[in-house]
Amino acid sequence: MNDTLYNKLTLYSSNDILSELSYVSSAISFLERNIDKIDWVILSENPAVIRLLEDNKDKIDWRCLSRNPAAIHLLKANINKINWSSLAMNTEAIELLEANMDKIDLKENYIFANPFIFTYNYDYIKSVRQELNKEIISLAMHPDRIDYLSKIYGFNNIIETFCDN
Repeated sequence: MNDTLYNKLTLYSSNDILSELSYVSSAISFLERNIDKIDWVILSENPAVIRLLEDNKDKIDWRCLSRNPAAIHLLKANINKINWSSLAMNTEAIELLEANMDKIDLKENYIFANPFIFTYNYDYIKSVRQELNKEIISLAMHPDRIDYLSKIYGFNNIIETFCDN
């Protein structure tokens, strides 16, 4: 982003809009030259600006940084500054969360917003569902049902629908 564009924005914009530049990855070079214009709360969540955050650790908003998936190395180096509720939502923080389960407050439910927290045991699900699957197939393919459906839809349509050739 060039300075001329920024100057035009300042003429027609409020500080709220200018702080939004902290979200824009292409504005990094401008932000580096204008540290006083940075909204550090917003910037702390931006994965594209980790180098800028590393150079300005004293300005980091640790609650927002804890949600930043690109900031895991900074968080590991500053465990005492982590906001654990925010970290629970960070999709890249699984290892850090597993190592610090005692710091996670399950009552806050933030942990459940992270889709990477859960793993599925497909073999267990398959084994539990096996009896139900057999029951469903036996009912769907029961001769009385096939006879009934063939009278309504025709035998050939039933064969084409339920059977592979």
